Amino acid sequence: IGWINESKYVENLSNDKNNGVGEELNSLALDCCRGGFLNQGEFIKLEGLSIGSGSVIRCEQKGCRWFCDGRLVISSIASDDTTHFVNTFHPPGQVNGKDDKIIPSFSGKGHWRLGQIVLSNP
Repeated sequence: IGWINESKYVENLSNDKNNGVGEELNSLALDCCRGGFLNQGEFIKLEGLSIGSGSVIRCEQKGCRWFCDGRLVISSIASDDTTHFVNTFHPPGQVNGKDDKIIPSFSGKGHWRLGQIVLSNP
């Protein structure tokens, strides 16, 4: 579950059809199956990260802060008391005269049941 930079992600995809969100450039994701965080292909193990039926994953500030069942699990904000990552994902604003769009995205195998998706713009 993560974010992609729409204007850059698709044009820079590798030929590896097994890669998901976070494993490619211009994307980042919380990978609950592997218990970690993917930042443009770099995997960061998060001890104790697990989800179950009914778990809630929340992200704030387009990928800066990640919560699992109400617990902050990783952040790029230095003042947060959790595991940190350097956020190189956020784009400069425009590419080839078009505004960059950072959009939510997810990838995975098996069966998914999404109970609710909420997008808010503060």
